[in-house]
Formats: sequence, C-alpha cells, structure tokens
Amino acid sequence: DNSWYLFQFHDGEYILDNMGKESLQNCVLEASYESGIAHFTLEGEKYFAFRADFENIDGSFIQVVPSTEFLRPIYWLNSYAIFFIIIIFLCVLLFFIGVVKLIHKPLVNLVQAFQEAETGNLSVRIQDNAQTEFSYLYKGFNDMAANLENLLDEVYNQKLLRQKAEFKQ
Repeated sequence: DNSWYLFQFHDGEYILDNMGKESLQNCVLEASYESGIAHFTLEGEKYFAFRADFENIDGSFIQVVPSTEFLRPIYWLNSYAIFFIIIIFLCVLLFFIGVVKLIHKPLVNLVQAFQEAETGNLSVRIQDNAQTEFSYLYKGFNDMAANLENLLDEVYNQKLLRQKAEFKQ
C-alpha cells in the first residue's frame, strides 16, 4: 500500500503514524487544507493529503497518497477514452467508405450515362453485375435508352420512306 496516515490531535500531538519520513510528516502538518484536501511536493514527487476533522475527540485523521497512485484510475480512463475515440473514428470511416461504394459510385455511373444520352448517344447502356437497389434504376435507364433508340430509328425510317415516296411521284 502506497498511502500513509496520521492521527493528529489539535494540540499538536499525533499518534498512529506510519509515515516514517520526518520530512513527509512536516509537509503534512504544515500543508494548508482547503475543504479537507491539500497537495504538496516533496523530493520531486507530488502528494495529496486528505484530512477529516473529528470535533468530538478534538483531532484529525490525515491520509497521504502519492499523486501517481491517486490518479491511476484517471490515467486508465484516458487510455479507454482514446481507444473508444479510435474505434468510433474507424467505424465512421468504414461507414463513409460504404456510402461511397454503395451509393456515390452507382449514382455517378447513372449520371454519366444520362449525360452521354443527353449528347445524343442513345446506345449507351449501364452494366451492373451486383443486385442492388441501383440495378432497378439501371434496368429502367437501359430500357428507356433502348426504347428511345428504337423510336428514333422508326421515325428516321418513316422519314426516309416518305422522302422516297415523294421522290417517286
């Protein structure tokens, strides 16, 4: 156990002392306690001292704990917090990679096909090997492009036939 204790009477006498070092005892007794807590440095090491006053026996119980022992749970909490932040970051990264792969790329393919059809190339088709929600849209686009291409061919053929008929007369 890395904590020390001291029971001090208000007249300056103390008993139940396991501090051993006189310099540690002096620091504990001379420390200014705010709300029963004091902190001090001795030989380069920081300490926390906790004092509880007992009015009925006119004394105080003081326990001293090195800051490294006292703050150890907080250090572990800090490590856990960093670990969870990294896990959350990786989950968000995987989510965005999934969004790009499952939504953005297929949507870009569809937009590019529409732009190609807009320029007059109705033979454009979207190839889709995966069975996703975009497969339905791709099939609809391919059917629409094929129907438009057939209608334009029919109109062109009818126009040619009309011109031939007019030329023969």
